[in-house]
Amino acid sequence: NLLSVTDVTIKNLTLADSGGDGIYVGAKPSNVPCRNIVVSDCVCDNNNRQGISVISVDNLLIERTVMKNTRGTAPRSGIDFEPNSPKQLLSRIIMRDCITENNVGGGYEIYVGQGRHNPVDITLENCRSIGDGVGFKLGFSEVMKPGTVPGGMVRVRNSSFSNSKGNALYV
Repeated sequence: NLLSVTDVTIKNLTLADSGGDGIYVGAKPSNVPCRNIVVSDCVCDNNNRQGISVISVDNLLIERTVMKNTRGTAPRSGIDFEPNSPKQLLSRIIMRDCITENNVGGGYEIYVGQGRHNPVDITLENCRSIGDGVGFKLGFSEVMKPGTVPGGMVRVRNSSFSNSKGNALYV
């Protein structure tokens, strides 16, 4: 559980069978985001909510990490990018050479709720989803009002979403 921390590296860990998220990257009530976080060569297996939840961060690198077999409490994704408030950040995020597999929900899920958010900046490079409920999901609140949709960019490069139980790509 990383809350408003700076300069943290998580490397070569297996995070399995938790009652919640394998890794949670968020903010304290002050809304100060995490900064300069690296997750490398980890396995998040059979967690009850998400393999990894990303709530608020500036400069996150996740590489060579596997997020699999997530079940239990929705959304049950391999990784879920979901700010809890309009002030929280999803900035300068890179996922490289990662795998999501057999998650009940999405492999890679990005959801931005109602209200004006900071611009989103997320890049997936050489990532794979295998047998997830949905391979890649990008969603916004159903009640978005004009002028409240966040700007920014989500890039997906050289990645594949295969054998999904539902949609491979859902926007």
